[in-house]
Amino acid sequence: MTDVVDRRTARLHLRSLTTADAPVVAALQSDPRTNAHRPGGPPSHEESEQAVHEFVRGWQEDGIGYWVVELDAKVVGVAGVRPLQFRGRTCWNLYYRFAPEVWGMGLAGAVLEPKRATSFCGPEPIGTRSSLRAPACLQPRRR
Repeated sequence: MTDVVDRRTARLHLRSLTTADAPVVAALQSDPRTNAHRPGGPPSHEESEQAVHEFVRGWQEDGIGYWVVELDAKVVGVAGVRPLQFRGRTCWNLYYRFAPEVWGMGLAGAVLEPKRATSFCGPEPIGTRSSLRAPACLQPRRR
């Protein structure tokens, strides 16, 4: 399962989240700029830290989850898929959140390229939540 836990692209290092990532990932998750199109607005820093620990637990329990995305050895985002229940049905949640300084660099598309992000998913549907006012957010999902 190493190929899922630790992957590389030409520019990026994708690795499983650990508790050591909590401070930087929680800051990214709770940044109002990264949540402009999130239904309900940005979570608090405490809610973000709790979510990071849930993401780590997902890796421990499911052997898969959201990756920490590093560019030039710096954490610049979180992205990937993880299994969850939605309306009583198992599905894969497609998720990404990147630091504003790397927006426009094509990183979401690079990480979420279908063969990379979903090659280990089962037959369950893949979905995501976003505001319908966020056309840029939908770009990586259309590919």
